[in-house]
Amino acid sequence: MEIRSSYQREKVNYRGVDYEIDSLDNSVNINGRKYKVIKNKVDVKKITDLEEREQKYYFFDIDISISDFFVTSKDIKTIALIQEQEDLSFVCSIFNRNVSLGDRVIDSKLIHKLSFGKSDFAQELLFNFSNKEISGTHTKLEFIECNFGKKLKVRNYETIIPNYYEDDVQPLPEKSRYPYHQQNKAQLKELKITDCTADEGAYLRIGFLDIGKFELSNLRLPQNAELNIGDCHFQCFKLTNFRNMGKFKLYKINVLLKEYDKKESYNPRFQIDNTSIGETDFQSINLVSFARVIMFDNIFTELDYTNMQWKHEIEVGQFGFENIKEMVSQFGLEYIKERVRNYELICNIVYKASGSNTRIAKMRDTYRALKKVMIRNHDQQEALVFYQKEMENHWQITEWKKDFGNKITLAFNKYTNEFGLNWWKPLRLLFGVSLLFYFLLLSNLDIPICELEHWRSYFEFLNPTHKTRFIAKEYWDFWSYAIDFLFRLIEGLLIYQTIQAFRKYSRKL
Repeated sequence: MEIRSSYQREKVNYRGVDYEIDSLDNSVNINGRKYKVIKNKVDVKKITDLEEREQKYYFFDIDISISDFFVTSKDIKTIALIQEQEDLSFVCSIFNRNVSLGDRVIDSKLIHKLSFGKSDFAQELLFNFSNKEISGTHTKLEFIECNFGKKLKVRNYETIIPNYYEDDVQPLPEKSRYPYHQQNKAQLKELKITDCTADEGAYLRIGFLDIGKFELSNLRLPQNAELNIGDCHFQCFKLTNFRNMGKFKLYKINVLLKEYDKKESYNPRFQIDNTSIGETDFQSINLVSFARVIMFDNIFTELDYTNMQWKHEIEVGQFGFENIKEMVSQFGLEYIKERVRNYELICNIVYKASGSNTRIAKMRDTYRALKKVMIRNHDQQEALVFYQKEMENHWQITEWKKDFGNKITLAFNKYTNEFGLNWWKPLRLLFGVSLLFYFLLLSNLDIPICELEHWRSYFEFLNPTHKTRFIAKEYWDFWSYAIDFLFRLIEGLLIYQTIQAFRKYSRKL
């Protein structure tokens, strides 16, 4: 007779699948990896008592407050404990329930780095910062190779009552709350999201933060997912290798009055590269506040924008080139040679990226892509600026020997009306050329140049339809006809260039 055990193992449900908990060591095996199961606050307290600050291979089947893993400032007694407070990282962990910062007040001066690596957030990750919690100009927050299941929200606390921890403070009127949030953003030294993924339908929100360095790299946003980055001040912003199949919004970046004053707010860099940006909205972004704007290798086919402050001088680069430069500056060239595979290939990429023609071609492509964005948004004024930049770079990269005809055409348009943007330049050239040719015509006809009465016919000469022998009719020879014909030809071209420049806001690009 078969005897069945009445004992039934406890299980946890992770992404719709039940996994049995090993009662011997309270662990669960998921995808060939064993995780320590945390199901109550007592288990959390055991983790915080450990000397090791890096939490590895945990399955949190309980709502987690990150502040529970830190010692509060009032409990700190020794220098040793302060050292333990500097960093906290979670590696290869699964958060099966919601994750938040928690309600405990933390001394932000003790928190240098909070990081998550190779972790899965199956539910909601809600980090509502305030000046009283884990935030500050020295604090770094990073997510590396993580997955976001439903929601990621990193933002300032939605304050209703200012100075919440003080007594006798009245709530803010509803109309004053949004301006208050803009003026009182939570601060972070660095926010880094690298090599992460998101589930379909996930919502990612970063807002009301003052961040020294922000980097979002190697993220593929699936269909029906949404990424919102807004109401922020960035000193350095970098979006690289971003693939958007969902919805992306970037709005209200560096929009406060003080952020227009570079003396008060210096922002070194804004960079977007190697992205397929998909369905995207840009709103109220002040790119002029950044000292450098870097864009290259982007696809901006579905970018809509409003109230943008565009910077017209754009820089380009090579994907991954900055990482190589940082490695060389940090470790030295010989160190890189010894340890980096395919060093010759890397050097070849760097060499080609630093080449003049490659850089100019990338700049031309960047300005062309931006021009198409302006045309899509019916912004003719900005489209003309980026069209001119595109043609300037096309002029530089076109060679006299290989493409003489196009080089002549580009040179004529560049120096006569700046590719259709300057109407005053061809007019000045017209008057200058007309004086020169009229001088040559009088000299060929042996007419005294200094006598004023012979210059009365100058304005008739300016008329494109003037008669051939409008002056000294008996003395015209071959050279007189040649001078007159050549001037008519040049005059017609310059008049056309003037008309083209006058029509810059109505002609199609």
